[in-house]
Amino acid sequence: MEAIAVEGQTRLLARRRALLWLAKGTTESESELLGAKELDEMDVSANQGAARVLEQLSANEVRELREIEAALERVKEGRYGRCERCGAAIGRLRLRAVPEARCCLACIADEETAA
Repeated sequence: MEAIAVEGQTRLLARRRALLWLAKGTTESESELLGAKELDEMDVSANQGAARVLEQLSANEVRELREIEAALERVKEGRYGRCERCGAAIGRLRLRAVPEARCCLACIADEETAA
C-alpha cells in the first residue's frame, strides 16, 4: 500500500473513532435536554433550540462518517488518492487536509465554476 494511503487510512480511522464518540455524546445530550423535568417556558424553549442544534450536528456527523467509510473502501480497493471524476492524483496536501476527498482541486474548481 502506498505511503499516502497508509497515512490517509490512519487519519480516517482516527476521525471515525472521534466522530463515533462524539455522536454517542451528542445523542446522550439530546436525550437529556428533551427529557428535562419541571422547566419553565424559557428553559423548554432554550432546550428545544439546543436539541435542534445537536440534531443538525448529528446529521453532519452521519454525512462525514459516510464519506469516511467511502474513503476507507477506496483505500481497500487501491483507488485512494485518485479523483473520482478525472482519475488524476488528488494530491498529498489535499489528502492531508481532507483525507476523505473524492476529487482533485481542478475538478472541484470546475464544479464550482459550473454552478
